[in-house]
Amino acid sequence: MKNKLFKFFGLALLLVIIDQAIKIWVHKNMQLGYYGQIPILGDFFSLFYTLNDGVAFGAFSGVEGDPNRVDYFKSILTLVRLGASVAIAIYLYKSIHKQAKVGFLWALAFILGGAVGNIIDCMFYGVVPSIDNALPNKPFKFLNGQVIDMFYIHICDIDFMGFQMTLWPIFNFADACIFCAVIYVIVKNKSFLKENFEVLTENNTILEKEESIN
Repeated sequence: MKNKLFKFFGLALLLVIIDQAIKIWVHKNMQLGYYGQIPILGDFFSLFYTLNDGVAFGAFSGVEGDPNRVDYFKSILTLVRLGASVAIAIYLYKSIHKQAKVGFLWALAFILGGAVGNIIDCMFYGVVPSIDNALPNKPFKFLNGQVIDMFYIHICDIDFMGFQMTLWPIFNFADACIFCAVIYVIVKNKSFLKENFEVLTENNTILEKEESIN
């Protein structure tokens, strides 16, 4: 039990360290915005330093409206993300305790690492002097930091009936951890549900037998 806790929570911690190291490197060595980008695979993939005040892949970014109006939206969003991270950690702990399948535990560890990696940005990047990227329309800097994104994939440009749209996600290492883990769980969904149900049912039966004996 202790070995598994160390393994999977240790993996989550390692992912957080990698994520933060990449973000700090980008902040220290790249110029923010379009002119600071570094092409990796032509126009398709590049490093692009940008700030995200929403959640993964820019969702909820810029929804607060008037930048001169003080509001608590970002603070509330950060607290929600913090609560979600705690819930994931608890769920991972319980899944390890109930001997869930290893693949499922790896996925949960990746999701936890990604969630914590981004929550650090939101909670502390507004107050860290060397970064200090808090949004200006906030009552305080703590809980109002912006997430650093850097991986840019230019998928396609769409011209539909005179409307031009560009499909290009910008994300970070933490987002990639969460995305890959979720896709893995979805692909393995049926087998995970079946196998974990069998394991949990078997464990519950054993516990019930032990309790009846005692």
